[in-house]
Amino acid sequence: MTQTLLVLGPTGRFGRNAAIAFENAGWQVHRFNRKTDNLDTAARGVDVIVQAWNPVYSKWNA
Repeated sequence: MTQTLLVLGPTGRFGRNAAIAFENAGWQVHRFNRKTDNLDTAARGVDVIVQAWNPVYSKWNA
């Protein structure tokens, strides 16, 4: 039975590499897209969620 993984933040360094590593290990990987995906729907039925989102922070230039 194939295990499934949802990666939140799949375009960042950690999320991208986690997705690749799990794919190489035989997992079915879903990469979450904040612009088009719904988190409740995307998370339904997956075995593991990797949270690799950067926190929202508005003072980077301060």
